[in-house]
Amino acid sequence: MIKKVVCIDIIIIIGFISIFASQGACLDRADAIRASQIIRMGKTLRKFCPPCGDTMWRHISVKRVSVKQAGSGYSVYVNGRRINIKYYYTKINGNWVNIAMLLGIDVPESLEFLPAQARIP
Repeated sequence: MIKKVVCIDIIIIIGFISIFASQGACLDRADAIRASQIIRMGKTLRKFCPPCGDTMWRHISVKRVSVKQAGSGYSVYVNGRRINIKYYYTKINGNWVNIAMLLGIDVPESLEFLPAQARIP
């Protein structure tokens, strides 16, 4: 019985962690559509995810963008893969700007602008 309770508690904790980790991945419909429009305009993205262990940004060539319902929210897909917009940047006026911040989503662990060099200090 105790093992069963402990297993259930672990599953619940993992569920809560994944919910909070996906902030920016599950959006309301309007934000998801606006994010897809921002991505379409640029056609090029950079991904930088410090919690994932990234020390350098990665270049992403956008071939297709879509918005799909995911549970109670919506997600943005780039080249068929679900993305978390808080770790993606688009070029605006010569600066690489965080997409989530462009939408007004608070993402304290992300940089607002990426530096020009690939390696992030």
